[in-house]
Amino acid sequence: VWLSNESTWLMLGAFAVTYFVAAVALVITDDPGGRARPAQALLAGLGAVAAAFLLLALAVWWRPGFAAGKSPLVLLASSALSLLFMFGLAGFRGAIGVKLAVLVAVVLAGAVGQLHLAKSSLGPRRDAAFVDSSLYPLKVTTYRNSIDDGGLRGGGIVALGEGYLVADGGGRLYYVREDHAGGALEVRKLAYRVPFNPADYEVGARKILGAAWQGRAQAFNYQFRVADIQLRLREDGSFRMYASHHFWKVDEGCAVVRVSVLDGRVDELFDAAGALQWRTLYETTPCVTLNTGGRGIVFGALQIGGAMGILGDRKLLLAVGDHEFDGWNRTPELPQDPASPYGKILLIHDDTGSAEVYSLGHRNPQGLFVDSAGSVWATEHGPRGGDELNRIARDANYGWPRVTYGTEYSVHHWPLNSTPGRHDGFENPMLAFVPSLGLTGVVSVEGPRLPAWRGDLLLVSLDGEMVRVRVVGDRTVLEEHLKVGRRIRDLAQGKDGRIALWTDLDELIFIEPTDADSGEALVFQCTSCHTLNDWEDSAIGPNLHGVVGRRVGAERDFDYSPAMIGAGGRWSKDRLDRFLANPSAAVPGTTMVFPGMADPGQRRQLIDYLERLGRD
Repeated sequence: VWLSNESTWLMLGAFAVTYFVAAVALVITDDPGGRARPAQALLAGLGAVAAAFLLLALAVWWRPGFAAGKSPLVLLASSALSLLFMFGLAGFRGAIGVKLAVLVAVVLAGAVGQLHLAKSSLGPRRDAAFVDSSLYPLKVTTYRNSIDDGGLRGGGIVALGEGYLVADGGGRLYYVREDHAGGALEVRKLAYRVPFNPADYEVGARKILGAAWQGRAQAFNYQFRVADIQLRLREDGSFRMYASHHFWKVDEGCAVVRVSVLDGRVDELFDAAGALQWRTLYETTPCVTLNTGGRGIVFGALQIGGAMGILGDRKLLLAVGDHEFDGWNRTPELPQDPASPYGKILLIHDDTGSAEVYSLGHRNPQGLFVDSAGSVWATEHGPRGGDELNRIARDANYGWPRVTYGTEYSVHHWPLNSTPGRHDGFENPMLAFVPSLGLTGVVSVEGPRLPAWRGDLLLVSLDGEMVRVRVVGDRTVLEEHLKVGRRIRDLAQGKDGRIALWTDLDELIFIEPTDADSGEALVFQCTSCHTLNDWEDSAIGPNLHGVVGRRVGAERDFDYSPAMIGAGGRWSKDRLDRFLANPSAAVPGTTMVFPGMADPGQRRQLIDYLERLGRD
């Protein structure tokens, strides 16, 4: 119930109402003997289904943004239940006590199921998974449902002390720290909130767009957001926090990209009184109007950019996206206009708030990082294809929208690129990604936890990947794609060297190498042939989820050898230990080619891990 959206409620309501109407009709049309004929039940049930579909069709016509047609499983399940209950009503009359007992049992079972769902899906939860990389087996710890921003996307994460400062898409600030001993995430909500004004934006946009707002409010709202945070710490214990975000200008009826700052001492950041005051350091001009006609999206805030990087003692870099003023979707072509802040990386002076163009020709740069050598790295969204990793040089022009390795979404070229598929006449990216990944954050690995990655760049994406890139001189020589499986909005490297990820689902993910002799690391010897997760099918070998205690040869989707089928019994921990030590001796005739694991300590670690995996 707690996870249902408006569309699901309307679908279920439509079937409930029409079922009730059909049930009443069935009772009224009973024959004198008091028993409805099966044909009557079928007719009433089909009538309920047809009426429900008609109501849903009218809802889609009335509100085009309504997503009823995108939930076929709910529709089919509701249809089947309608018919089932019709036949039950026709064939089982009287026996009020039995019916009440069944009803009470069903209600109790439903309540227990809802409570379990609330605990497992809505309460804080810690999950551990493992990803194999070329140089490290990686442990991926995910904390779910610890922060709730109300469904907004965006925000950022930055290291602070032993933990991290997090801003969600709605501007709320949190300090998070992992309690290693307790295996929990400590989340402290701070008294401060980034001063951006989504309520003013919604009122203004609704007034400007009129009917176009209907059914699309959620899509419009998540584009208007907090984009990034950065933190400058000083030796005297003071700090300056920067937040990049949209701000709606009520009188003008348009939006700007603003950098707000908060100054104080670090201990004041955690003060419940929240006495420190935000102030505006910089905002773009002119402000961006909504697109009420022609090509392009209604609000180009999706292309805010917003990434920031600290450059020296008193300078801040801010990436500002083009907000779709690319000369094709909307005019004018702002990224190539040196007088406009849009489609640029800007250098902002801390003391005055004045800004100058650092580089131009950008579309939607959502990642920015200044490494220890002073090199500036940026990740950028292209159109369809053409995401870029750039090393930013002062006054360089990166070509958007004149050139790109991407294309327009409906054709196989970018209309403004005179030579499709080329990037001539402008700075080339260090690396372009086709197809796009939706690149967001970037950092350089500089901590002690991952020495084999030191100096490499880590890029994250909305496609759920983390990409490790090695740069030698002026070229990239390696890229390794690691699947995380979540829309990753930002990343930071902590004091302890771990990599922390912030996702669009408000999850915190920590990535670290595992001990070479741990069960998590040893299980990677199995994954070349076996799958581990309960939702995965078997592969070359059977799925190992829940193998401890399972009957031998019991996986239904795997074709076992006759020797394994004939072995019988269950996989106890002792039996698994003997099999892992020497498979062909434990089960003569097995087709498993693994020669065995000689170290009894490693076998124990692996089996214990498989047992924990089955419990999870």
